[in-house]
Amino acid sequence: MSERYPIVTDIVPSQTTAGILKNLLFGQDGILTAHLSYMYQSWLIAPQDKVVGDYLSKLADNDGEILNALGNIVVAFGGDPNFMTTNGRSWTVQHLLLNKDKDVFLRNAIRMEENSIRNLDYAISNVENASLKTLLTSIKEDKEKIVTDLTSLQNN
Repeated sequence: MSERYPIVTDIVPSQTTAGILKNLLFGQDGILTAHLSYMYQSWLIAPQDKVVGDYLSKLADNDGEILNALGNIVVAFGGDPNFMTTNGRSWTVQHLLLNKDKDVFLRNAIRMEENSIRNLDYAISNVENASLKTLLTSIKEDKEKIVTDLTSLQNN
């Protein structure tokens, strides 16, 4: 995970860009879902597998930083900081990946991250701000590494 994400500059209000970012944040496989899923699972898994629990806690912290950064950027682009995607769907706890079986959770987390990568690809292709593209690319690269890490944890 990136030690520090690039700064977004030259922000010109754009409801289209704000909407794309809100979809990344609050969609079913969005950053909020990942953040809360990893946080909860780190608590649940740590007593049986400290290594996996600690890694999931680290992922939760990182996704929390992304959530905060992109949430602020949504506002900077003129969007409302609510928990809704552009199609009017509100984020719901039903999106959370909660499972006492570590392998089932990891398999679902890999799928969630792969979907997140596809959503990031879409966002990178459709936002106009160059520094935002750089930030989203950095997040995407982290997500690709996370898929590799989760796959490795699943096979142990």
